[in-house]
Amino acid sequence: MVQVFWADPCAFAPGWENPKKIKEIDFKPQPCRSVGYVYFEDEDYLVLVGSQNSKNGKKIDEVGDGLSIPKVLIKEIQELS
Repeated sequence: MVQVFWADPCAFAPGWENPKKIKEIDFKPQPCRSVGYVYFEDEDYLVLVGSQNSKNGKKIDEVGDGLSIPKVLIKEIQELS
C-alpha cells in the first residue's frame, strides 16, 4: 500500500467562457494525496486501486476504486506498512 502526493491539473467549467473571465481563474495544479494498492505501473502511469477482492485468498479476482495518475504529476510516493 502506498501514499502518493501529486498535482491535480485544474479544469474550468465545460462549454464556452468569456476570455476575460478565464484570466481570473487560478489554474495552478492543486496538491492531492491518494492512498491505495499499486495495481499497475509503467514509465508513464501509476494505477492505484482502493479495494481488492480475492475469493481464494491468493489470486486477486476483482479490483475497485481505481485511479490512474500520470507520473509527470507525481511529486512523491511513500510506502505504507
